[in-house]
Amino acid sequence: MGNQQNKKLKQLIGSSLDENRLEQFKLQLDDLTKTIKRLISEEDERGRIRKGPVQQEILDREKLLAQLEKQSYWFNYLVAFIGSVASTLVMHPIYYQDTGNDCKSRGG
Repeated sequence: MGNQQNKKLKQLIGSSLDENRLEQFKLQLDDLTKTIKRLISEEDERGRIRKGPVQQEILDREKLLAQLEKQSYWFNYLVAFIGSVASTLVMHPIYYQDTGNDCKSRGG
């Protein structure tokens, strides 16, 4: 930061700050800025920009959505049909048994 920017920052923060505290604040702000930039994107050993963890997760999700969009619509209907048949085959005997028990307990 230039001397003029320091003066402007000092005016914004308040005149109670001395030069020492202003310099410490500047150093902390610079460190924070460097850390944020490093977390957003880092360079690997070959100098290419490597994506940060959040950016990588977004890219992975975009790839997954692209793969899902490539599937035919009939595939979704087939999976839904298989799921409903499996659910009915599992739950029908349980429901039938439960209904039978209710009828017996009421004397029917």
